[in-house]
This record gives sequence, C-alpha cells and structure tokens, in this order.
Amino acid sequence: MPGVFGLRAYYEDWVNSTSRFIGYGLIGLQHRGQESFGIVTAYDSKFKVYKCQKQARDAFDERKLGRIPGCVGIGAVSIYKEKNRKNVQPIIENGLALAYDGRFQLEDGAREFARMLGKELERNQPEQAGANAIEKVSGGYAFCALTKDGTIIFGRDKRGVKPLSHVGLGFDNGLVSSETCAFNVVGSKSPPQYVEPGECYAISRYSKKKCKVETNDRKLCAFECVYLANILSKLDGFAISAVRRRIGKRLAEKYPVSADIVVGVPETARPFALAYSNATGIPVEEGFARILGERSAIKPTQFEREVGVQLKLNPIREVTARKNVIVIDDSVVRGTTVRKTFKFMRDYCGVKDLHLLVGSPKIVARCPYGTEVPGEDELIARHLSDREIAEAIGADSIGFLTVEDLADCIGISLEELCTGCFTGKYQGED
Repeated sequence: MPGVFGLRAYYEDWVNSTSRFIGYGLIGLQHRGQESFGIVTAYDSKFKVYKCQKQARDAFDERKLGRIPGCVGIGAVSIYKEKNRKNVQPIIENGLALAYDGRFQLEDGAREFARMLGKELERNQPEQAGANAIEKVSGGYAFCALTKDGTIIFGRDKRGVKPLSHVGLGFDNGLVSSETCAFNVVGSKSPPQYVEPGECYAISRYSKKKCKVETNDRKLCAFECVYLANILSKLDGFAISAVRRRIGKRLAEKYPVSADIVVGVPETARPFALAYSNATGIPVEEGFARILGERSAIKPTQFEREVGVQLKLNPIREVTARKNVIVIDDSVVRGTTVRKTFKFMRDYCGVKDLHLLVGSPKIVARCPYGTEVPGEDELIARHLSDREIAEAIGADSIGFLTVEDLADCIGISLEELCTGCFTGKYQGED
C-alpha cells in the first residue's frame, strides 16, 4: 500500500521548490508507508535522487532536498524495508523513474513494467505508451513514472484496484497522488479528478493528455475505504469520512449492544464509534491514549507490530474502569493485538463486559495486489466462528459487517469492489 505523489510545476522559478513540495505531499501520504521515503526529479535531462529508509516526517530535510533541483518530480512512501537502496521507490529502470502502489503480474514486477513502458515510449506518445503498457499488464496497481525530459506518466490498472487522483495544470501546477488528502497538504484548492480504471495521462509543462484502455470491470479495493485511506480523502469521488460514518451507523443497526460507553480504536475506528454513539445514544469516550501515531498493522515484523501496539493502544483506566464497554475496530487480522488489549483492559482497568464490533467483514485471504495481509494460516477469522473468535480474544461478543453491508456503506455496487481479502475470490483475475 505505498503512496505515490507527482508534481509538474508550470513556472520555472519552482526549480528549487519542487522537491520540497513533493516531500510535503509524501508527509500527507505517510499513513500509506512508514519505512521508506524517496523523491526523483528531472533536471537538465538527468535524474536527481533523494532516498532514505525513514518515515516521511523524519526524512524531510530542507538541506538535502535543496540538492535535487527541477520543476518536475515524483516520490513515494512505502511499507517495505529494502536491503538495497536502489529498490527504494521511486525505482529507476531503463531511463525511467517509477513510483507505484500494488502489484504488476510480471515475473520481474515493477522493473519489468518500467522496461516495457520505456520500449513503448520509443514508438508512441507518452499517454499512448502508458495505455499500451496497462493493456498488456494484469494486476492491481497505480503508477506514476517520470522521464528525463520532464514528462510525468500516470495511470491505473484495468480494474482500478488501487486509487489515483490528479489536479491542476493550465497556468497551475499539475499534481498526482494516491489520495486527495495530499493535495490539501500542498495547498491545492482545485477540485480533484479521479483516474478511471485503464486510464493513463501524460503531463508536461504545457499540457495534460489522456488515453484509455477499454474496460468494464471496475474492482476498487474495499479495504481502502475501511482502513487504508485517510479520512480527509475522496476515492473515485466518494468521501471516506462519509463512508466511515455510515459504517458506524450500520454497526449500530446490526448490533445494538447494551453498554456504558463506546470507544473507537485510534485512528481509523473513531468515526465508527462516533456514528455508533449518535445512533444508539451510548456515550462515546476516548478510551485509548496514543504515544506515537504510527500504524502498527503495517510494520514489517511481529516484534515491531507488538511494540507499535504498546505505543499506540494504551487503554485509559479512568475512562473504562468498572464499565461495560463496546470497542469498535476497523478489522481483526491475527487477533493478537485485540487479545492483548482486552486482557489488559480486564486485568488493569477492571472492565466488566467487553464487546468488539468490527467495521469490516472477516479477513480470510491474502491480497495479491500488495495490501499487507498475513498468511492464511495466521488469519483468525478464516478458521474460527464468531463465538470462537470472541472466546479467543477474551470478548463477551463480537460482530462483523458483511460484504453487502460494506458495499452499501461505500455507496457503490458490490460488483464494483474488490473484496477478495474478505471472500477469497478475486473475480476476473487473469
């Protein structure tokens, strides 16, 4: 679930500012990747590169970014720790820089895609070259590529599994981002546009051109709406904040549990809890304190995930002590996090009844498109019934949404969503 960002400045006096604003955009996408940060600009027909394996906010260095001039560039944050610095995104291959989210169904993955795109550029206009590459390559991906002459090429796979948006150009800067929240960070006030499945754009200083592959099989990742996307973002035109409020309301309709308070696990489940409280009248409380705002679920090792939980998810004893509590979370994957948290809430906080409500369906399968879901033997909901899951994590009850519930809350048909991690079925995959 990396985040990609691109900027094509209209005015040449941006030559010393472009890399900084790409950096700001990547800070806005940090929730999509906390392990690496990279920017590549094009200047004087050469690539200028800054990469490091840090969080975006720690990697942002005015002095170092000042060393990579240019009026055009792309960047990425990623969840992956790379042994070799050259594999930190954006990668450089065949005279192209490439930032991407998702997976290309190619033997050599992203590097093979970059080589293929480079060959297409030898005989086609950039937007057509990108569309040809999309036509040939299956998978679930969004990409943003940069040529040495300063053209940005960006597009989505034929099913539109991964999100991608753009804005501007025409006496303004052209921006590309995995999510629209990054446009807010860099101060864009123009309404965003959404790259359609199979669509490819090319932007230069003076133009933005489009080419589209024929497709009628939209499959937007449903988990983006539940967990991955920032609450400020819009995906394909619908607001994530509204989706998450509807999820909380649906949980209230399906599971009207009797309790003293309802708490949402920060950050994603807070809107669920607020909407649940509004619908039921049960007071909502801040039941957890955060030390750091990192996303523990996307940490690369189990040890880091467990430490991340302690830094993120600390129950507040004064809020929950001797009460019946509804905890709302965005998902249950292994169950280890919630089990440890619930044990602490009972032993240390003296919580009476504990009910867990989940703003998504059960996760039962791995994702072939790059969303970090563990092996199927680790997925607690794949093997256990609701009652067994509740017993395993120490809850008095548990409730999940169905895929039909989720599609209704998102506001598009179930057929237009990729729900493979919830069903084990990836429709239409080659």
